[in-house]
Amino acid sequence: MREILFRAKRIDNGEWIQGYLWSGNDSSYIIPHSLGINYYEKEKRMMAFSSEVNIETVCQYTGLADREGRKIFEGDVIVIPHSDKKGFPAEVRYRELDSWFCIDRTNYVPISLNGVQYWGEVVGNVFDNPELIEWRRRRLGATEGKGTGKGRYLAMPLVEHVRKPPKYWMKTSCPICGRECWDGPLPEGITEMMFVGKLCTTCAMQMAAGRG
Repeated sequence: MREILFRAKRIDNGEWIQGYLWSGNDSSYIIPHSLGINYYEKEKRMMAFSSEVNIETVCQYTGLADREGRKIFEGDVIVIPHSDKKGFPAEVRYRELDSWFCIDRTNYVPISLNGVQYWGEVVGNVFDNPELIEWRRRRLGATEGKGTGKGRYLAMPLVEHVRKPPKYWMKTSCPICGRECWDGPLPEGITEMMFVGKLCTTCAMQMAAGRG
């Protein structure tokens, strides 16, 4: 039987929590999985142990793990180490039309998670690391720098957000705030010549919003 598990960010502190999902009265809650509460007992124990979560961040567990044994949830970002397969890094999504979890590659046909435990590696998620996905990269770090008038900045994932990066990523630092970042290969069709420079995710977003 597939494990029923969800994760989401808590409303009170923004931290991730995993467990059983309960919704009602326009709010959503998660009972921590670590408590060992049976799924069918969740409603009885909800008020005592649950945390209210941001419904926009609710992600379901796919029932699968990556090559490092990490559980794979909706919204996770996956890479194939040492592969030149197009469309990666890519986001894990649930397709309502087909009722299946898949890897949704930007500008390419989605692919199945079959065998992902042998070739896939989770390097982050779209909520903490939106810069990892090409179309989200364009929306955030690669948006016009309104406050500078100079052009666009490329966002680099913060080390504190991606603890286990692909082996080909290199550690560097943001030239503005000095925080440690990961610098890795760009998606196909994207070059550094398209950008003014590289910044950490936070600084790139501030530049894009005109606060730099």
